[in-house]
Amino acid sequence: MMWRGIDLGTVTLKALALDGETGRRWYIDSRASIEDYAFRHGFHAGKVCDVLAILSPRVTVEYSIRLADSYLKTGSAPGAMKQRLAALARYETSGLFNGPKVNAFSAALRGDPDAIVVDAWMYRAARESRTTPKAYRETAARIQDTADVLGWPAAETQAAIWQGARAFVGYAQGYKPMILEGF
Repeated sequence: MMWRGIDLGTVTLKALALDGETGRRWYIDSRASIEDYAFRHGFHAGKVCDVLAILSPRVTVEYSIRLADSYLKTGSAPGAMKQRLAALARYETSGLFNGPKVNAFSAALRGDPDAIVVDAWMYRAARESRTTPKAYRETAARIQDTADVLGWPAAETQAAIWQGARAFVGYAQGYKPMILEGF
C-alpha cells in the first residue's frame, strides 16, 4: 500500500511495533493524564475517556483533546463533525456509543490491555485499503497475532505499531502521550 509515495508493503507489523516500542506505554501514560485532568476538573475519568473516544474519529489526537476539553467544560465542541456531535448527544441521553474504533479507544484509554484500536494509521500499517467491518476485524486480528508473537498486551502492541507507522513515514515527532495538562 502506498501512502504519500511511501510503500508500506515492505514493512511488517512486527517491525513497526519494534520500531515504535517507545509508544507501548501510550495508553498507560495517557490514562494517568486523563485521571489527573478528571480530578482537577471534577469529572469522572470514564466520561473523559468516552468523550475523547467519541470525538476522535477523523481528527488528530491534539484536536480531539481540544474538542473534548471544550465539550466537558462548556457542553459544546465547536468544530466537531455533526455526526460526532450527534454521538455525544446519544451518549448524554443513554450513556451508550457505538462503532468498533470508538468502543475500543474508550476501552484502551480506560486501561483495557486487550483493546485494539483500528484507526487510519492501523489500516495503513496493515496495508489495508478497505475500511469495512470485515477489514476492521481482520486488521485487529493481525495486530493481536503480532501481540502474541511479541508477548506484549494487545493495546500496547497497537500503540507501538501506531508510533512505528507514523515514524516510518516521517510523521511522528517522537513519543508523546495524550497530555491533558494545561487545560
